[in-house]
Amino acid sequence: MAEFGRMGVDESDDKMTDLRRVIGAAFTSLQKHADAEVMYARCASEYTKTFGLSYTRAIESTYMLASAKGSQGKLAESARIFEEVAERSKRVLGPEHFITLGCQEGLSTVLFRLEKPDEAEAVYQQHSYYEAGAWARPRACPTIRVHLRKVHCTRRTIR
Repeated sequence: MAEFGRMGVDESDDKMTDLRRVIGAAFTSLQKHADAEVMYARCASEYTKTFGLSYTRAIESTYMLASAKGSQGKLAESARIFEEVAERSKRVLGPEHFITLGCQEGLSTVLFRLEKPDEAEAVYQQHSYYEAGAWARPRACPTIRVHLRKVHCTRRTIR
């Protein structure tokens, strides 16, 4: 609590931003992605303004904003945000952090939905666990592999 006072941040403002982040997650669970987008955009803005771009919650909120946009079909915006936050997350949190991995998964999925399978595969192959054949987040693995199987099957059929 004393940290907030020294930084000139009102603790109640930070708690409200945290509450908005939780509400955004609830909207996401309810498939209300437009409402979630509003919450995550506000959180990302407030965290960034208060603590800077390197703050973990700012990175996470921006990641969730990209996910909400992707869920609404705003794929170009989502890809741009995923790309930006993946680089920031890799630099700040490291290449094996779950947020970095989630950003790479999200970017690859969005690129695939934008019918850019080569770019989607390139993002997937940049991942540090690609060569080992396993991801740090087991949930992430099937999504990308299913997309890539479709790409490879389509390529074999066309050739």
